[in-house]
Amino acid sequence: MPSGFLSGSVYLYAESVGEQRRVLSLLDGHPLYGSHEVPRSLLLLAPGRTARIRVPSQLSATMDETREAILQQPDGVVQLRAVLSIRINNLPLVLSTNTIPVRVIPRPLRRE
Repeated sequence: MPSGFLSGSVYLYAESVGEQRRVLSLLDGHPLYGSHEVPRSLLLLAPGRTARIRVPSQLSATMDETREAILQQPDGVVQLRAVLSIRINNLPLVLSTNTIPVRVIPRPLRRE
């Protein structure tokens, strides 16, 4: 393993919309890797600074009960929130303060 190797994951929470927000599902994640020996694979942020992480992904709720919870939301509207998990010194999950509203449409109802 390279020196200074770090790993983590980026996930999306699907949350209900409204005053009583609740987590409906943790969507499949995308692994992140970096090392001091691999140029541009790590970014050190000063306090108060932010970074944008863009990863290719197909969103999927793999557990039937969480998929159903999402599809049962009024008009299929949920909010997505990014979650960053870093595996170093047992750091806790970092939740994004930003959310994006989306409308989920079951596959049989989609227009191809």
